[in-house]
Amino acid sequence: MVNSLVLSCLSFALRGDQETAVRLGRRALDMADELGNPSTVAWAEFGLGSALHVSGDLASAEAHLGASLHRARSVGNQWVLGLGLGQFASVRRLTAGPRDALPSMVESLELWGRAGNRVQLGHDLRLAALCAGSAGETATCLRVEAAAQAVGASLPLLARESAELVELLAAAERIHPDLPRDRLAIEARAAGWKAATSAAIAELRKVVSGEIVADDDAARAPRP
Repeated sequence: MVNSLVLSCLSFALRGDQETAVRLGRRALDMADELGNPSTVAWAEFGLGSALHVSGDLASAEAHLGASLHRARSVGNQWVLGLGLGQFASVRRLTAGPRDALPSMVESLELWGRAGNRVQLGHDLRLAALCAGSAGETATCLRVEAAAQAVGASLPLLARESAELVELLAAAERIHPDLPRDRLAIEARAAGWKAATSAAIAELRKVVSGEIVADDDAARAPRP
């Protein structure tokens, strides 16, 4: 019953009926709390947090998604953990800034890469590209999005996220005429989706660690 409620909650959220989505999400969480199974609670927290995210209640969304991650980690539920990391990063990009979202993105990409789940991997690569572009790392944005193309079909971003990514990619191409998206995509596909994903993760890790200090290829170097 909890599972069907969460799935309905997510469906209504994506269809734009936020009020119904949040109501179903709260009902699912109440029921999960009564059952007391940590994995079930983690799944319900994810559903409610996702609905709250789409509805615009970012503070509550972050709290519920954070609780979902904690529960999922405690019982080793990799599926809910992977889903939660992407949603949490999506919210964190808006509440704390895109750089604070990147560590969760790197973890999610590593998880989906190990699992070989290309549908989720492609989605989170595009979300990571959005975070990188929002942080001003436009060359990284281009490379990570190229990796997403190598991965292939994926779940779509939220409409507003997709529109923002399109704008960021267009701006990035203007900044980096030496990095045309078509060429990057061809190179990523030629390398294969696993190698392209590994390269994207490695570059995102450098952004997270501060090893990449400027959004200019000639200036990319470790900090002294």
